Amino acid sequence: MSHRRDQRGMTTIGLALVFAIGAFFVLLALRLVPVYLEHFKVVEILDGLATEGRDPTNLLTVKQLLERRLEINDIDRIKKENITITRRDGISHVEIKYEARVPILSNVDAVVSFHDVRDVARP
Repeated sequence: MSHRRDQRGMTTIGLALVFAIGAFFVLLALRLVPVYLEHFKVVEILDGLATEGRDPTNLLTVKQLLERRLEINDIDRIKKENITITRRDGISHVEIKYEARVPILSNVDAVVSFHDVRDVARP
């Protein structure tokens, strides 16, 4: 005959709690992974600006090229006010600073901030 003190294992409530915590982290990953994948596209676009073959010191050219690439890659989170392009010593300095707000559960949001800076010069 088995006594209560000999029983071992997780209770149903404990198992449900572990499952709920795991489900929350899976939900969090499903919501945040697309934001980071989009950011990786932005980094690729910034890295590819210098290899375009056009004059990287012309600010208008750099801005048009950047906006076109963002549009082609369907990146809508970055607005014109998030992009700063300056020129110093013949080098275009491109800065993109933006936030992505992702709903997690009802009124709980995750806010992810990105700040990327690249110097674009002739290759």
